[in-house]
Order: sequence, then C-alpha cells, then structure tokens
Amino acid sequence: MNAALAPLIERTLALPGPFFKGRRSVEGPLLKEIAPDCPVESFPHRDHEFGQIAFLSQELVQRCGHDHKLAERLLDFVVNVAAKEDPEWHHTRPTTHRPRDGEEVQFQTYNSTWPFELKVRSWVPVVDKEGEEEKIVGQASANEANLKPLLGDEWLKDNPAGIDLLHRAFGFRQLTLMLENVAPDVESDLVQLLQDPDLVKSAAANLDVVKVTISNPEVARILSEAKDEDIQEIREELDKKKRLVEIRNRNSNFGHAVQEAVRRAVEALGLRLELVDCGFDYEVFPDGASFTFEVGSYFLEVKATTTRDVRLTPTQAQKAWQEPERFVLCVVDLYGQQIKEVWEPEDIVPWAKFVTRIGGEFEEIHKGVTDFSDTTNPVHLRNEEMLRYGVSMDLWSQGVSIDKWGRSLLGDQ
Repeated sequence: MNAALAPLIERTLALPGPFFKGRRSVEGPLLKEIAPDCPVESFPHRDHEFGQIAFLSQELVQRCGHDHKLAERLLDFVVNVAAKEDPEWHHTRPTTHRPRDGEEVQFQTYNSTWPFELKVRSWVPVVDKEGEEEKIVGQASANEANLKPLLGDEWLKDNPAGIDLLHRAFGFRQLTLMLENVAPDVESDLVQLLQDPDLVKSAAANLDVVKVTISNPEVARILSEAKDEDIQEIREELDKKKRLVEIRNRNSNFGHAVQEAVRRAVEALGLRLELVDCGFDYEVFPDGASFTFEVGSYFLEVKATTTRDVRLTPTQAQKAWQEPERFVLCVVDLYGQQIKEVWEPEDIVPWAKFVTRIGGEFEEIHKGVTDFSDTTNPVHLRNEEMLRYGVSMDLWSQGVSIDKWGRSLLGDQ
C-alpha cells in the first residue's frame, strides 16, 4: 500500500480497494435479509462492521438501473470477483440487540452487506423493445428471471463461488446451475449413478454412499446437496443434455457422410483433394489440368441441407471473402430425401450445386460484423465467433453441377 494513503484510509477518507470492511447501519428490508432470523422488526442495526463493495450504495446501483451494459458488468464483477474475493459474505456471526425497554435479543447476521443490498435494491434495467429499438422503462430488483439474460456463457465454469452466490442471494436453482456447467466426466458419472434409483435415494442422504460408489468429488458434492424433489430435476436436465448431444452427433455424422461422398465424386473426375477442415473442408488440386493455372488450388466447403438454407461459420465466411476466386461452396440439397447413414457418390451427384466467386456476397456483412465487434465502440458485439452466415437457396441454387465444375477446372469445357 502507498504509505501516503495509509493516514487517509485510517481516517476513512479513502478506501483501500473495491472490497473493504467498514461500519454502517442497516434497517428495513436490508436488515431482514442480513438477519433473517431476527425476531425484532423495524429497528435499526446501528454502526456495525460489514464487508462492503466501495460505492455500491451511493453510485453503482443507481447508475446500473439506467444502463444495461453497466448492469451486466456489475453482475460480472460480483459473480466472478466479489464472490471469490469475499469468502465471508455467506458466513454469519452472533449479534445482540438490547432495546431501551425489553429483554436482550440475540440473532445471527451475515458478515457482508453487498449481496443482500443487490437483492433488495432495484438496479436491473427493465427493457421495453419496440421494433429494433430498446428503451429502458424502469428498474427491478435482482432475481433469477431478470439476471439470467445478463449472465455470460463462461462465467460459471469452474466457479462454485459464483454459483453459490446466485443460489443463496438471488434464488437461482443451484442444481440447474451446476448441471449446466459440469465437466463431461462429472456428467458421465452422474448418468451412471442415476441408472440406479435406490442408490440415488441413498446418496442424497448419505455422502459416504457416493464416495464409495463414484470416486468423483464433484458428483459427491452435487448429490450430497440434493433433496428428494431435486433428483427428478437432475434426471430431466441430464436427459435434455443427452438428447441435445445425440442431435449434434447425428447432424455431424450426417454432414461427414455427405462430405465423404462429395470427395469421392470429385476425385472420380481426376481432381486431387486434401482434407483441411479449417475455414473450408478440402483443398482441391487440378493435377490433370491441361491449362496454365492462374489461381492454383481451390478451397472447397461442403454443406448438406434438408431445409434449403445453409450456414457458414465466421471463419468460412472470412475465407470466402479473402479468397473470392478460389473459394467454392458445394451445397448438397437433400430436402425431402430419406436420410441415410452411408451415402454413395451417385446418391449426391444429382443434388449437388457448386457455387464459385461467392466471396463478394460476404464483403459488406463481414465488414459490418468486424466494425461492430470493435471493443472501442461503446456498444459492440460479443462472442462474434458464434455467429452464422446464412446463404439462401436463391444464391446457391445458381451453382453448377459437379461434372460441369470439374470440367471447368480440368480445361474441358
């Protein structure tokens, strides 16, 4: 600490950091949260020391109520920083209140005020959306319904302190938060355990049962905190995740099977392919071509569709934009076709369209996304890598057949 600041901090003219312990009085709704078992109503709890966040009461909650991004940043701070840096916030201490007339009252109070102040104060913006415009029309207190849209995708991974805060202070379902963020090995062990209903019932009441049966401490922790009514929720949540994984795997297997059939069909024309799978699927070398190459190899991206529109990742769209003469999009239109596990080249040849020089179509939208992702802008895109660029049937249906595209590369018009 800077020695010059020490006297100021000592006299409470300066704060040592965002977290500090200081004396304050609490009453009303905040007192009810900090001392939930207090039998005395409506008395001020005066001049006691609590863990606090600097300027939370005077500045932060007021400003956040008028700015959606500031509210998101405050939630980010308390979930990812405050919950870890102030481990005493959920601990209590014995407190005594001695009224002027009456007997002494003893009860427990929490050691910090900041989680409960965020619970009772109205600081979450209420947004009304009209068309493309969003307008803040009020402020609400914090609960699961209005905080969940503000949570970042990665905030709760390996963050038990953040999960605990959301559960204890704001009423989130703890098991749901845990199951949304468990590691794959934990999920696998939970699935294994849930196959035995009798074991689950015992495990919920006896941590030792879990420790003997499953050697994963995270599984033990989750189930030891589960109540009987939570077990069904665990099953439903894991079943839902399992179905989503099955759908993703099925779609991935379908796409790879079609991609392999396209590879074999293109190689049958005398072209050589090398799998790249980064920005595009194959690099195509027209080794047998009889003309002088102007652009060299080509970048082939294969998309199978059963809905007529196809989607490109930002990496694929960027490659198409950067290499408009070399990037080729192959769309295999299987709308209305029976889906199979194995596809032969003859199965896909009638339905394949090869679209060349598609990169120019991405220039304007790609530049816009790049500009809006600039973090120096007051409002900017986040997680732009999760975006998908839709290519409509009106565009890809103008492509040519596999034979015509192959002949053009080999100089056989």
